[in-house]
Amino acid sequence: MSSISTWAKKRPLPTYFILAYALSWVIEIPLALEAQGIIQAEIPFSLHYLAAFGPMLSALIVTGWTGGSSGLREILGRMAKWKVDISWWLVAMAPLGLYLLVAAASGWPGISGSTLRLWDKSISSRD
Repeated sequence: MSSISTWAKKRPLPTYFILAYALSWVIEIPLALEAQGIIQAEIPFSLHYLAAFGPMLSALIVTGWTGGSSGLREILGRMAKWKVDISWWLVAMAPLGLYLLVAAASGWPGISGSTLRLWDKSISSRD
């Protein structure tokens, strides 16, 4: 067993937070640097939305380290069991559906950062 997983088993909560921030910021920091002009890379702004998955991936990784395959089966099983009415499921999925609709209308596969910056400037100039 590696020293990282041993440390994670003894301290699962700090491991979760450290990993969640690391996974999210590894996406957000390059986007921020590109937006400020510090790096000259063409990074699609739509990658920003992937950072939201950092906490979930962190939970799965830490669960795998601390609970093994049985822990992963349990947490994935809990994620699949929804005891809610279908109307609440539709409400929960509305933001994803709206994003996909806007992305498709703006030219699939996503919305570029330059498009959003131009749109933001045109809105703020109306004020």
